[in-house]
Amino acid sequence: MSEIKFTAENSQEAKDKRDLDKRKKATAAAEAKAQEALKAARKAQSDAKDELNRIRKEAQLEQSIRVWKEITAIKEKAEQEILDLIEYEKAHTVTGQGGLKGITASKFKGEFSRHYLYQHLGKGKGQTKGNDENADWVKTYLKENPDKSLADLITKADNTIAKSFIASFIRKNSKSTKGTKGDKKSKKEPVVDVNKRAQ
Repeated sequence: MSEIKFTAENSQEAKDKRDLDKRKKATAAAEAKAQEALKAARKAQSDAKDELNRIRKEAQLEQSIRVWKEITAIKEKAEQEILDLIEYEKAHTVTGQGGLKGITASKFKGEFSRHYLYQHLGKGKGQTKGNDENADWVKTYLKENPDKSLADLITKADNTIAKSFIASFIRKNSKSTKGTKGDKKSKKEPVVDVNKRAQ
């Protein structure tokens, strides 16, 4: 009979130890993959949330700019009607002196950051903008720059309108609301209702 030698490498105990080591490595690898998958899922969730917030903010901004455009159109139409009324009354004055006392168009123009469709392309002329394609500055610019068109002025305005809206209506004013030291804020006068008349 040949003698069977049991070595440490082929004993049952050694096999069990090797199997246990393999299971531990496989478990560790599975856990590492699970952690990576969880991390990727969390990042995807965060990215999706950020994208949703971006879409919401973009939609809010687009809506606000649309309303700003409509308000500007209403205001400019009202200002034109005021100007037309003043000019008409000047021409048809009952006094025969050809003028109105104390009534001028400039007194009825309020401060207002307006929506604009056209913007000057010239260097340092970015503040020149408006909604009238027949304005003198538009005609002058297009005449002096024959390679440019109204579409270029529109494109320039489209590229800056969102920033202009944010600067005009969303960014907080850095100036203090208080006047000089010790002064109180001036009390705002109530808006006059033109439909109400003094009895």
